[in-house]
Amino acid sequence: KAAITGAARSQLEDYLGGNEVVDAYFEMISPYDITLSTLHETEKEIQMLRGVDTQIPKVLVFLYKDGDYWEYIRVVIALKEDRVGILAKITGVLWLSGMNIQQVRIRTHKQKGYILDTFWAYKRKGVDHNELQRRLQNDFSLVFGSGKHIVELAQERGIDYEFIREASIPTQIEFQDNGPAGYSVMHLTTADRRGLLYIVSGILSEKFGINIQYCFGSTRGNEVDDFIYLDLEGKALPADIKDSLRLRLVPLLNKDKIAIGDLLRSSSP
Repeated sequence: KAAITGAARSQLEDYLGGNEVVDAYFEMISPYDITLSTLHETEKEIQMLRGVDTQIPKVLVFLYKDGDYWEYIRVVIALKEDRVGILAKITGVLWLSGMNIQQVRIRTHKQKGYILDTFWAYKRKGVDHNELQRRLQNDFSLVFGSGKHIVELAQERGIDYEFIREASIPTQIEFQDNGPAGYSVMHLTTADRRGLLYIVSGILSEKFGINIQYCFGSTRGNEVDDFIYLDLEGKALPADIKDSLRLRLVPLLNKDKIAIGDLLRSSSP
């Protein structure tokens, strides 16, 4: 896989020229990530990263098949200048679009300021991936540019603001610190539900002021297994904040249905 990454990087540098954006891109992604996209898609992602600013995320949507059975969409989102609350807005927009995220990679290049997030979901019947890209870009402009609230958009579009879990799987949260690097890793296992990452990221940012640096997550059956890298003002989370997170998140995520009132009490955006 490292050889594949090296070959792809060499080809792209020959075509695009070696520069900060190409370097940042390959520093953020893993050797495994590069095997999940074509060289053409990787080029488009780098070109998108080259044109990002600090205000409104850019988005690409790719369609691919897993054998003869499943069709997936892969949504790639880029922005510059990390700050608390970005992921809650991004995942709120994805929830509005009807996506149920199956895998996620949240990446932040702390030195160069780039954000590159990738989400995988099953393609819903009748959804055109090009139209989905246009709608997501429009909603990002509304939320990041015009200050529209996710709740406000849901109400305008008649979307029920509730989140129903797929199975009765108990929620577990464990923490591990990497003090010198300035972050804590929250390992979250819970039942899958559409909008889960929006719920969690909203509480982390709005209630606790916690920043999400990275997230590597996957869904197996109805169980979500996420590793979320967190910092509070550039440092690992103190013990009392970890305890408060458990007290806030575990009972909430063990509910069969989370309604708007539950999230307002938990300070989700």
